Amino acid sequence: MSRFHQFRTLPHPARTLFELVLDIETYPQFLPWCIDAKVADRTHDTLAGTLTVGTKLIHSSFTSLVRFDATTGIVSMRAQSNLFSRFESRWHITPVEKGDSPGKSDLSSEVDFVVDFELRNLPFKSVFDNVFEQAALRMVEAFERRATLLAARRLELEAQ
Repeated sequence: MSRFHQFRTLPHPARTLFELVLDIETYPQFLPWCIDAKVADRTHDTLAGTLTVGTKLIHSSFTSLVRFDATTGIVSMRAQSNLFSRFESRWHITPVEKGDSPGKSDLSSEVDFVVDFELRNLPFKSVFDNVFEQAALRMVEAFERRATLLAARRLELEAQ
């Protein structure tokens, strides 16, 4: 099984990052190897959708059940696919508290991201294990860049 864990403090509000993680339909615009993303069903605390990942020539789709709770800042996903025998990820996004004002959140957030998975195809698994950590890191960095871009656009609109 492969596991990747990343913890970062980002200069963005927790709510903004939480909404970005849940905006699955925009993933193809910024997430490496994400070709398509569709949400089939959404409730107040779950959504079901399909992601297609890979390249235009070689790709695979998988269905995910995503559970989320804005009060805790947790987004967890469990995927089903012929590619994976197991795929789970979890984002935990919390506001950074200002030291001089307990209870008041700053514009920064702590982001704790974990992904665990196991591929079904053993020959492919050995190849992918070698690049998994780098691929997961590129995903986290893509979310960080997207949050920065959206914040800059928001500032431009406010300045107009």
